[in-house]
Amino acid sequence: MNDARSGSRGYCAPGEGLDWDRVWTVFHDALDRPRPGRVEWVRGVLSDPASARVLDEVLCMLGAHEQGDSPLDRPALSLLQHSAPPVIPGAWNVTRRLGDGGMAEVHLAARSDGDYEQLAAVKLIDVMPGDEQAFAAERRALAKLRHPHIAQLYDSGICDDGRPFLVMEYVEGRRLDDWIAERNPSIGERLALFVLVCRAVHHAHRSLIVHRDLKPSNVLVTRDEAPKLIDFGIAGAPGDGVARLTPAFASPEQLRGEAVTTASDVFALGVLLHWLLTGAPMSGGTEATVEQRLARIDAGVQSLPRRKAGPLAPLGRFRRSELNAILSKALQPEPELRYASAAALAAEVERWLQRRPLIACGEGVGYRMRSAIARHPAPFAVIGVALMALLASIVLLALQGRQLRDALALAQAQTQRAEQAAGFLAALFTDTDPEQQSGRSVSAADLLRKGAARLEGIDDPALREQLQLVVADALLHTGELQDAETLFQALRTHPAAQARALEGLATVAQEQGKHAQAEQLQRAALASLQASAGSPSVPGDAVAWRAHLKLAAILQSLGRLDSAAVELEGVSTQQAAPELAADADIRLGALAWGRGELPTAERYYRQALDRYEDAFEAPHHQIARAHYAIGTALHRQGRHAGARMEYAKALQQRQAVYGERHPRVAETLEAMAALAYDAGDADRAIDLGRRALDMKRELLGGDSPTLGLSHTNLALALHETGRFDEAEAHYRQALSLNQRAFDSGHPGIVGSLGNLALLALDRGRHDDARHWLDRARPLADALPDGHRIRAYINHLDGRALLEVGRPAQALQWLESALAARRAQGDGRHPYVADSHYWLAWQGLEVDDLARAITHAQAALELRAALLDGDDWRVTQSRVQLAALRWLASRRSRHDGVSEEALAAELDALSRRRDSEDWRVLALLQRLRRHGMPVQ
Repeated sequence: MNDARSGSRGYCAPGEGLDWDRVWTVFHDALDRPRPGRVEWVRGVLSDPASARVLDEVLCMLGAHEQGDSPLDRPALSLLQHSAPPVIPGAWNVTRRLGDGGMAEVHLAARSDGDYEQLAAVKLIDVMPGDEQAFAAERRALAKLRHPHIAQLYDSGICDDGRPFLVMEYVEGRRLDDWIAERNPSIGERLALFVLVCRAVHHAHRSLIVHRDLKPSNVLVTRDEAPKLIDFGIAGAPGDGVARLTPAFASPEQLRGEAVTTASDVFALGVLLHWLLTGAPMSGGTEATVEQRLARIDAGVQSLPRRKAGPLAPLGRFRRSELNAILSKALQPEPELRYASAAALAAEVERWLQRRPLIACGEGVGYRMRSAIARHPAPFAVIGVALMALLASIVLLALQGRQLRDALALAQAQTQRAEQAAGFLAALFTDTDPEQQSGRSVSAADLLRKGAARLEGIDDPALREQLQLVVADALLHTGELQDAETLFQALRTHPAAQARALEGLATVAQEQGKHAQAEQLQRAALASLQASAGSPSVPGDAVAWRAHLKLAAILQSLGRLDSAAVELEGVSTQQAAPELAADADIRLGALAWGRGELPTAERYYRQALDRYEDAFEAPHHQIARAHYAIGTALHRQGRHAGARMEYAKALQQRQAVYGERHPRVAETLEAMAALAYDAGDADRAIDLGRRALDMKRELLGGDSPTLGLSHTNLALALHETGRFDEAEAHYRQALSLNQRAFDSGHPGIVGSLGNLALLALDRGRHDDARHWLDRARPLADALPDGHRIRAYINHLDGRALLEVGRPAQALQWLESALAARRAQGDGRHPYVADSHYWLAWQGLEVDDLARAITHAQAALELRAALLDGDDWRVTQSRVQLAALRWLASRRSRHDGVSEEALAAELDALSRRRDSEDWRVLALLQRLRRHGMPVQ
């Protein structure tokens, strides 16, 4: 960069006495902007009279840069002014110009070799003398990076006319600063996106690559509102001396020209966080000199202001102080005092989003107490209200003693009821005292069962019924179906409690998979409600409309989607309350989900979110419910980045409402674990899965039916990492819990049998796989056509037949599974890619190489589009396609290119960290079996 500066300056007026730090800062900030409007921007920044000489120098430098007046610049810049589109060697055709920046121009290109359609951004680099090494470093750096939030390098080289080029992933998105200006996202949305940026940077750091120029213009936001980190033109190994930077976002060591490390990127992330929260970098704008920036950094972070508008507006002083603590640690002048990594910064921000104590705030008792109040405002509010009510009562007694004495007789009965309720609650919570339980912790389920037994001691029948309903509902929500059913059965003959009891029994039946019985009970509950109201229908009655919503859910489970839609449309169109209309939207989204119309489901879920946000103040459990539903829809569509953000929002809301440990929090962690598994991050899936399982065990007890899903999610992740014995134990535990909770035909049981078959196949135990599949087959056939669990069993049956040498019989099962999976949503999901992958092997086994290659290409295209670039499944498909093409070329006696391609993919496979992974070894064994050149 020093050579570039010297070459430009030689053609401008002498500049002794100029503030060159300011000159270079404004010059390079200008180069980051599109050429049209650069001069106007510079004139605006340097409009004060004292900056006249700086303005003249910057304009002179820009003119030299853009016109190519320097003999050193002219060869490269004159080439950039060709009017014809550049010709890129290889398979890429340039179609149109997208724009340009200070160091490059960018064109849109399309792949032209006929293998598959793909768009890319071709970056033509303005390499000046001395920059060739930096360009080569950029190529090497980008080649290593495969991450969903980093723009991927496809190709690179030198054009015939001498210009170097990079073929990059074409990102359809907006710059982060434009996204902020147009979208005005909430603070939670900003920070959730920031966490993803941090994880992308950490991925680069793990590959020994430092970005060096993290700033809003180098982060694009896609249509899914996921970030993409771009412009690694300044990237390099930690510690090298490349001095490219944007001063406003640079670390102090960069400003001083010292060695750059990963800690420099952590500092830049801190500046980016400051900008996201306040709209400005910490060390000043373009007018600041290096010395001024360093002085501001040494002075520390100023407290975030209290504003009436903007993302900080909803925050109280305590929450702002926590953000100040994060910024202060990230922006420490000394690198060793910052967060140890970008991942550590991401984790700290996630803790803030989840209202958990921060590392940056220390372990003080006062801070921990304030953090607890922030996480659990409702209980502390209740205590405060109770104290205020007591005080008000004392004042009232003093002023109105005579009137109160007159009303004492009337209040006495109510007092007795309150005393009985208070006694019941006091006895119930005494059971949680460790001293009373000899140090043994008591689960929520145990507590509720003991409470149910104590209810018989309450004399007042009406109060007893109310408390029995409360306890029965609580048992139902904790998964204790049999205990809940016993209480509801005892109440169904009581006129005042009959409707609620029948509805509770309907819920129990539905949870047990007895959907026909659930429908009968729910219709009986509706009839009881209508009879008690004295009319056949109760328009506007929230209780009745909620009963209709429940009936719709049961009808959906029975597959009677049209009847369910009638119930839901009635609620949505006739009920003015936004929360009930939102409930109907959630159910209508579930109906669309059941039909495989995932985009429609997502639309209903987003509409429900809007209505819930109109009806309730955040945080609220219904708002969390909508975020969770949107996350599941995005997850099932394979849109992992968007799903991750929605799950994070759901988790934040649920922890704010319920606290750190609650079944709904565990449910969200389970969904995040499943997403991590599907995205290829098995280690994260295991961590989240264990947290969810441990939480549910503590809260619900080890035999709760809801633990079946927890064991399954954890088993899948353990299975993926080759820990087969642990995985089998969890699979079997899930099967046992599901068999106890559900009827034999429940999809949860069928799926558990399939999971054990999958594990047996991957262990090479074909007889065991056949045992589990034979048990699953009649149950799967009883599920509706197109059901995802039925498709799963069909897929496994096809795999099992393929593994024992019966490829012809395998074909029908594999194709059936593919057709069902394609019908879900838009057909773009990793499960669809899995079907294509195994159909490719089936094509090879029956000597139909053309069909095999077609399926292998489809699998690779889907996996490359949906998964992280270094995900094992992408590598697996690359090797498969190269191997099949090699076989085809051998048979046609044109084996040069294909053999090189296969060798390259096998070399890449051997260099993976998981090259001894069971999946790699199984793939190599399959290749050897077909005579491929594998060492």
